[in-house]
Amino acid sequence: MNVINLSERRETRPAEPVESAPWELWPSMMVSGNALYEEGRYEQARCVYQDCVALTQCYFESWPNSDGALSAALVSGMNLVAASVALDETETASEQICAIHCFILAVVRDPALSLALRISAHKFLGRSVFELKRFQSNHGGGRQVAYWISNSCVCKEWRQVQAELKQQASSAGGQRVH
Repeated sequence: MNVINLSERRETRPAEPVESAPWELWPSMMVSGNALYEEGRYEQARCVYQDCVALTQCYFESWPNSDGALSAALVSGMNLVAASVALDETETASEQICAIHCFILAVVRDPALSLALRISAHKFLGRSVFELKRFQSNHGGGRQVAYWISNSCVCKEWRQVQAELKQQASSAGGQRVH
C-alpha cells in the first residue's frame, strides 16, 4: 500500500468519481471508513481513509470554509494513521502522521493560499503537534516524529510566518492569529 504524502498537493483524483461537492461526500466516506474500522477491517478502512485524504487535498482550496477544510484534512489523516497502527504498521503510521503535520505547516507557510486557510492552519497546528506528541508517547515514532515535535513551534522561520500572518490579518480587517 502506498503512503500518501500529505505535504504535497495532489492532482490525482480519488478512486471514486466525485458527483457531489467533495465537502458533501466526505462525511459519508468517513462514516464508511469508520464502520469498516469498527468491524476490524483495517485494510479496507485504510483504503477509504486514503481516498478521504486524496479528496481533501484535491479540493482543499475550494472547501466552503477554511476550518472545515483543515478539520477534514486532519481527521482524514489521523484516521489513516489509526488504521496503519491497527495493522501493526507503526513505521508507516509514523510517516503518515509526520506528513499530516508537514501538510498543515506547509499551508501556514504558503503565501499563495488564502489568508483564511493560513490562519485556520495556524489554529490546527497546535492540535497537530499534540497528535505528534501523543503518537510518540504511545508508539515511539523515532527521529522523524521527534524532529517535528521539536522544530514546529520554536524555529525562527515559524516565528517569521506567524508575524507575517498577524500583519496580513490586521491589514485584511482583523482576523485573529493566536
